[in-house]
Parts: sequence; C-alpha cells; structure tokens
Amino acid sequence: MNNSFTFKRFSSLVSASYSSSVRSNLRKVAAFAAVIASVYLFGRVVGGQVNESAVVGFSIMVASIAWFVNISWGFRAYFKERTASFQLMLPAARSEKFILALINNVIIIPVVLVAVIYLNNVLWTSLFTTVEPLVLFKQIPQELGIWSRLSSVFSILSFVALFFWGSIMFRRHQLIYTLLVLFSLSLIISGIVINILKTDSSRVLLIAHNMERTAMIGDIISFAVVIGMFIWSWTRFKKLQITK
Repeated sequence: MNNSFTFKRFSSLVSASYSSSVRSNLRKVAAFAAVIASVYLFGRVVGGQVNESAVVGFSIMVASIAWFVNISWGFRAYFKERTASFQLMLPAARSEKFILALINNVIIIPVVLVAVIYLNNVLWTSLFTTVEPLVLFKQIPQELGIWSRLSSVFSILSFVALFFWGSIMFRRHQLIYTLLVLFSLSLIISGIVINILKTDSSRVLLIAHNMERTAMIGDIISFAVVIGMFIWSWTRFKKLQITK
C-alpha cells in the first residue's frame, strides 16, 4: 500500500472512523450534556434561581477535563494487544491516521463541547431566566489586543500538545504519566523563575518594562514548542510496532 497521504483514502478513513464510533460518541456527548443540565436543574430546585456565569464556568471546567482525558486516551487502541493489529492494519497511511487523530483532538472535540455548552445555556436561560445567554463569554474584554488573544490560544495549545504527546509516548496510564510530566515541568519552570527573581532584579525590571515585547517572545516560543511537540508525536507514532 502507498504510505503517502491521499485525500480519497483519508476521506474513507474519516467516514469509517465516525460511522463505527457514532454511538459511543453520542453517548459521551449526551452524558456531558446531562451533567450540565443537572447543574441547572439542581440550582433551580435548591436555590430557585441559577447563576449563569457560575454554571458556564463550571461547564468549561468539566469540558476541559473531558477534553484532556479524551486526548490522553486517543491512542489507547494502538497499545492494546486485542486492537493494535486492527488499528495498524487499517488500509490507510500512518500520516492519514495521525492527521485524523490531530483533527479530532484539536478541532472536533472542543467544538462539540463548546456547542453543547452553548445549547444548554441558551435552552435553560430561555426557560427559566430573562438573562441574556452566554453572559460569561460576553464579559470578555473587547479591548484585548491580538497578542493577548494569541497568548490564550497558545497556552491552550501547549496543554493540548503535551497531552497529545503523552497519549503516544506512554503505552500505559497515559493520563497519569502526562500529569506527572506537567507537574515536573511546572516545578522546573517555577524554580528557574524564582532563581531569576533572586539573582537578577534588573532583568526583572527590564522584562516588566517591555511586557508587550516579552509576551510576544513568549508566544513565539510557545508556538515553536507546540509545533515541536506535534512533530515529536508524529515521529513516535510512525514508528509504533505491535508489542505484547
């Protein structure tokens, strides 16, 4: 089989993948929607009213957890003896399988989760309150500059890239090991920052004085790290072998 990417074969892979998992995916979406709806109902029954901002904030927290758990479990089938052979022998190039996983985790899953939050918010605020839907999202300052918005995007992508990398790098307990890596990186970065603050106050003042430029450099570094993590993930994925 030709291992180069072809759009026709990729389309067939997408169709087969979604059609085979439509029921399980619908169950996941329904479970997430039920959790969000139960919060609205609980607030209505207990308190008589619902704090839409708090519920949307809670929804985003639950969605984030669900998103990163799904990313961590994205390649489990390639590491299980019962399913690894089937996954690796699918009539599709490795690049096509990797791109499909990337699209699912970076685009499809978050879009679906946001859509569920949006629909729940619109439905319940329309039924029980007179508050304008998505009040939390409308509170985001409109004067934020392009680099401020990009910083948020790059921060989210950094976590996505790390969990995506962990899902391929570790054969077992991907979520736990990735969280340990994240914790270790946090300790290392915190140690470096604290050391800089203690030893070179002039550098701190310089960074504070040029905050916009510092943020821009940070965003460029974050973007490079994200791309690097995805490339590392690809090099790992294309070398996967069936092992017991």
